[in-house]
Amino acid sequence: MNKISLIIILIISACILFVSGGGIGVFLKAQEDNSKINKLSSIVDSVTSKIVVGVSVLGEVTKIEGRNVTLSSDNESIIVDIEDYAIMYSLVSKNGSNDLAGGLTKKSIKFDDIKVGDYLNINTVVSRDGIMKANIVVIPPSFVTNNTDNTSSTK
Repeated sequence: MNKISLIIILIISACILFVSGGGIGVFLKAQEDNSKINKLSSIVDSVTSKIVVGVSVLGEVTKIEGRNVTLSSDNESIIVDIEDYAIMYSLVSKNGSNDLAGGLTKKSIKFDDIKVGDYLNINTVVSRDGIMKANIVVIPPSFVTNNTDNTSSTK
């Protein structure tokens, strides 16, 4: 065998190995993606089960579009569809103070009362197509939430 034949064989072998490695990489990535899809499907099946009463969503309102409210917390956001039949109320101090000493009472609100910057506690159900639909919306008292850093710690 001469040198040119040997070089050609080595180049062809290298190309075959390179293409095979790429094919194996694509196959393994597809398997990984398939595994994630299966896990996601399992999660959707769980949260849409009839025995799961609801999923809570907490965060600051950053956008309102139609009846869709975008809540954000810790650099993450989620869009929640507020149903027409949703129960909505704010919690206010019974004695008008900025503490829990006098207790809290519920004050019924309308969707239009929700504003960007409000901190919401929303109970949702998740539809089979993965859309979160709110059935209970609560605005906690401002002295219980800390809207400046999107945490639920008491001031």
